[in-house]
Amino acid sequence: MNPGNLEAHWGRALALARLREWSKALLDLEEALRLSPGDHRLKALRGVARLETGDPEGALADLEGALREGEDPLLLAFAARAHLELGRPLEAEALASRALQKDPKQVLSRFIRGFIYLAEGRTSEVIEEIRTIVALH
Repeated sequence: MNPGNLEAHWGRALALARLREWSKALLDLEEALRLSPGDHRLKALRGVARLETGDPEGALADLEGALREGEDPLLLAFAARAHLELGRPLEAEALASRALQKDPKQVLSRFIRGFIYLAEGRTSEVIEEIRTIVALH
């Protein structure tokens, strides 16, 4: 692969992400971002890869950068997950709720809210999220 080919790095990173080879995908994403530092799609995928490799703080920085380009419900859900992993349930719940305002069928956001509600003992809200998730499938 040509080391200066942005689309080649992007394509390989996507393929590796689909295989859940997050550490390998990160290598291509780093190189792609070196070539195109402002590309929000690269930041978004690197944010997910960082989250999947145990770096929620780095993930959040990337996801927030990508979200400045527009509030994609899935990116909001991943940002919510990063906040949850960092022990910030209030921020996680707020982001998950924003994601659901944009896409009520966003399952990851419903799961995150259900997890938060469970930890807080909000049983009826947990049941409601589970019912909604089941109805969506």
